Amino acid sequence: MTEDKLDVRTSDGVADATLVRPDGTNPGVIVLTDIWAVRPAYIDLAKRIAEQGYAVLLPNIFYRSGKPPFFQNFDFQDPKTKARAGEITAPLTPDAMARDGAAYVDGFCLANATKGAAAPSGPGPTSGSMSTLAPGQSTSIPLALPTGATTLSVLTQSTGDSARTLIVDPLGTVVGALTAPALGISTVDLPSPALGIYTIQTINNGSSSVDVLTLATPQVQR
Repeated sequence: MTEDKLDVRTSDGVADATLVRPDGTNPGVIVLTDIWAVRPAYIDLAKRIAEQGYAVLLPNIFYRSGKPPFFQNFDFQDPKTKARAGEITAPLTPDAMARDGAAYVDGFCLANATKGAAAPSGPGPTSGSMSTLAPGQSTSIPLALPTGATTLSVLTQSTGDSARTLIVDPLGTVVGALTAPALGISTVDLPSPALGIYTIQTINNGSSSVDVLTLATPQVQR
């Protein structure tokens, strides 16, 4: 197994990253961190995934704000910590995350973990929303899947309380769901989605207000 430090060029700069992989050609995994960014626990996670036969790319998703560590403590009740969290997440708009995702995939063809190879598929346009929801309140994103979509990936990040996201297909059927814990991120992948307009609905299922970021990105065959 090898562990390399890499620079991934994006449209907004250069993201520092770690690539952990076993010998040979392997399928790839991109690991995105929580708000506390890359740290030893995530390096260990990448190594455990690599031990199962995957090439693992661990990018610094907050590269626009520098390199970790970004916080003096992990106490989100500390006003300085909360303010710093707002500073490093502010540049991560849905469009920015979509551009970064394309750079992570195309810079390293994770299908065979070969640097500089051309990826046979990649992320399509990302739809997203950022909202503050009261208990029981919800927000929805309409998403039209493009031709060639092979997977629909949905991410929800929650700050303040938990949030639940539902994926509703063009027929009105819930075909996927995820729950993001307070101060956490949750993702789900929907394979072989039918073409049409989907609704991505995020609901505050907690007892206090919550700030939520929800992103939906199709994987498109090229």
